[in-house]
Amino acid sequence: MNRYPLIDFAVSPMDEVKVGFVGLGGRGLAAVTRFTHIPGARISALCDIDEAVVLKVLAGLQSAGCVSHYGGKDAWKTICEDSSVDLIYICTDWQSHAEIACYAMECGKHVAVEVPAVLSVEEAVRLVATAERTQRHCMMLENCIYDVFEDSTYNMAKSGLFGQIYHAEGGYIHNLPYLLEWRDRFNKVSRGDNYPTHGLGPVCRLLGINRDDSLYSIVSTGYPTAQGNHTVSLIRTEKGKSIILQHNIHAARPYSRLYQFNGDKGHASKYPAPCISLSSDHYLSAEEVAELTKKYEPEYASSVRAIMPDGVEERRYMDYAMDYRLIHCLRNGLPLDMSVYDAAIWSCVIELSHKSIEAGSQPMLFPQF
Repeated sequence: MNRYPLIDFAVSPMDEVKVGFVGLGGRGLAAVTRFTHIPGARISALCDIDEAVVLKVLAGLQSAGCVSHYGGKDAWKTICEDSSVDLIYICTDWQSHAEIACYAMECGKHVAVEVPAVLSVEEAVRLVATAERTQRHCMMLENCIYDVFEDSTYNMAKSGLFGQIYHAEGGYIHNLPYLLEWRDRFNKVSRGDNYPTHGLGPVCRLLGINRDDSLYSIVSTGYPTAQGNHTVSLIRTEKGKSIILQHNIHAARPYSRLYQFNGDKGHASKYPAPCISLSSDHYLSAEEVAELTKKYEPEYASSVRAIMPDGVEERRYMDYAMDYRLIHCLRNGLPLDMSVYDAAIWSCVIELSHKSIEAGSQPMLFPQF
């Protein structure tokens, strides 16, 4: 058997994908709004613990008459059991992601779950086992792999422009003075990298993680602060490649995902401005970088921009691209861009980095499914 049997997993093409949304806070409401523009998708059901929120969102949908809606503490179970739904789109708090995702798959639904997909290795193992047993898709909604520079440089790397990539760096540097209560509590309890996937996802894709290589071990260190940690992790792959990952939500510096990588023929980095070098003595000009980025952007980019409403910020392109690709793949019977193994392994960094710090920066091994 293939080591990861769901990597190239696909289901029969679906004429229309009926989507049920669980959680209608900021991310959930934004997703519902986007899906009114995604071709081939139908908003079939809405769910939130607060029934008043459900009714408010329902009232804003022109097709409200054909949308099921559920409110209350256990409403997430009811929407998962709804026979009118093909795909459960989860935008709740982190602690509930794994439970809802697994229950949805047990109910025969495909799953798209916000980041992080799980909070522990135990949850990761359960998530993978459930997906493999039920033969359902479970994709984490990691939008950053669809950001323009990340996506284009990935295509450049596939074409061999950078040669063999052997090192990459990523992170989440974002000053967040105010956090939701549940997120603030979690950061104060867990001393690890509690939000790894924005930085880790794009570089794992570059390195072929879960395809040609696997994450092997992680060593983390953390500097304690009032809001959690400044965390730095060094990850080793089975083939000996390296990843440096950072997390800091209180830094006095502009937002950055640190995205950069080295190959034996070149280098690319995104922050503070996109840079590409194909030699050891100079960077390409800004105009040359822009030209290469445009040349290597994915074929679907024009289709995504065509459905984006006027006035939407360019930085939201990656959200529309993520949802567009999810529905496009389901409608055409194609494997999704990210598998359940990506969701599980990338999210495992949370617990493993915490354990490494607690053990005095000792190495921790990633699970091998």
